[in-house]
Amino acid sequence: MKITRLFFPAACVLVLLASTSATDARASAEDAVTATPATTITPTTGTYVFSFTITLTSTIGTSTKIVCSASILVSGDTLLTSIQQTAAVAATRSGSTATCTVNIPYAWSLGNPATDKITPVYTIQAPVEGATVPTPFHYVHVQERAIALPANGATTTETVATSL
Repeated sequence: MKITRLFFPAACVLVLLASTSATDARASAEDAVTATPATTITPTTGTYVFSFTITLTSTIGTSTKIVCSASILVSGDTLLTSIQQTAAVAATRSGSTATCTVNIPYAWSLGNPATDKITPVYTIQAPVEGATVPTPFHYVHVQERAIALPANGATTTETVATSL
């Protein structure tokens, strides 16, 4: 009889604890279902346009191809460690001048576009054929200072006058 008297209160405590645990588990599951979803990041979009006018001051044969390439480097982002987007086109020649326009459309999911920076970079080279560097070889490479990220959806045009 003594065992029964001890067993009954202990069994009641165990049932009470099990009931409380089940209620806590159900409440936690309901909280998880009604929790606010993670913030959705809207991509930052736009187009960066490099418009080149190149004065040909070097002796570059009239049949030698000239290529304009441009890049945008993103820095300061909290989600991505680095972004570099690049495009290139062949220049059109007329006498001692060459022109080209490089368009870089972008869509980046950035952590903090309000503080992120971009660095425009461009390269002009002639000739472009082959894996080895031919001679004569002409090359201009410029990395500009970092600037604020353009407004979302904007087209930013940079006019570049240089010589090669």
